[in-house]
Amino acid sequence: MKMRKKIRRPIKSSKKDEHKPFLGVQAKTLLNEQKSESNNHQIAGTDKANTNSEQVANSGRITPKKQIKMQQKGDKDDKNAATSQSDEKGDKVMELSESQVGDAISYNTKRFKNPEEIKVLRKVLGLSAESSEIDEVLVKTIAEWQVLKGLIEDGKVGPKTAASIGYEMLEKSKIDPSLKSSAIKMLERGIVISFSGNSYTDSATESRKNIKFNVTVPKGLKREDYALVNWVKGYMKQGNGRYFTAVLYGSTVTANYGSYQVDSLDPDPIYWSEPGARWTYNKEGSTKFTATDSPGPALSTETGADYNLNFKLQVYRLSDIPATTSGNLGGAESKAIATVFWKYKVKVSATGKFSH
Repeated sequence: MKMRKKIRRPIKSSKKDEHKPFLGVQAKTLLNEQKSESNNHQIAGTDKANTNSEQVANSGRITPKKQIKMQQKGDKDDKNAATSQSDEKGDKVMELSESQVGDAISYNTKRFKNPEEIKVLRKVLGLSAESSEIDEVLVKTIAEWQVLKGLIEDGKVGPKTAASIGYEMLEKSKIDPSLKSSAIKMLERGIVISFSGNSYTDSATESRKNIKFNVTVPKGLKREDYALVNWVKGYMKQGNGRYFTAVLYGSTVTANYGSYQVDSLDPDPIYWSEPGARWTYNKEGSTKFTATDSPGPALSTETGADYNLNFKLQVYRLSDIPATTSGNLGGAESKAIATVFWKYKVKVSATGKFSH
């Protein structure tokens, strides 16, 4: 594991020790649901629906709104059905307020910068693909889809909604291969990075932060296709005002970084890589991978020392990360998929006490 260690100390690896719109109801399924809603309360288009073998009709596009109306109609016709599937989940079809619509438009506008990606999203939700506008109609249609999937109804394409829509797109790409690249991009919006243990553990002699990073990759993607890059900015300064030294990219450097640069002991920029093995993360479950870190530590004997390090950990496609680095990713920096910020800040007093 790549950890920020002062060169004058042996590097200890904690890794080994801890270390055509289709999002609607398909024609055949709709007919079946209308005939017997009480026997089958499954909305086609959910993860349980079989979309591999059925084609979506080119005419009579069925949008999420139509799905909801037809589902509700089926319930009314069936005396034995007390509630629709969405009601069983505790969800009801609700109209977003004006402020909610505005909030969703703002959120989605920040998330989607590529007009073509917006057009694809509109198309698969049954809206006009001629427009790349993120408007009230789009966010309300997204909210209708969220109701069908049992998600929070807010009109925002957050990670869970993106993972849901992306997986449906991926399934449809088996019939329409032109959708695959768009499906992958949408699924990648569902990748989530988080951390735990983001607190200091101080003893009488040292101050540590034993942090764990968790990356969850949605169904439909391979976790081995994604990797982490850690960036560092800041400094490690001794009590006499001089900077500590550190190892970056195989060379000894002064631990004073004015702007973010790749944080890596060896030339490979991938976080937690080892010689001859780029992907060495811990696997958890079927969709998660993790890594741990423990920067420093600051010692009580380093009176007057100041550790002020800011980190930026990002998820990238493994294929986008160059084999070597001298501090950057050769232009691939903008391809980051998910980001978290963390820090290691410790001051050692004249009496050897720690503060953060």
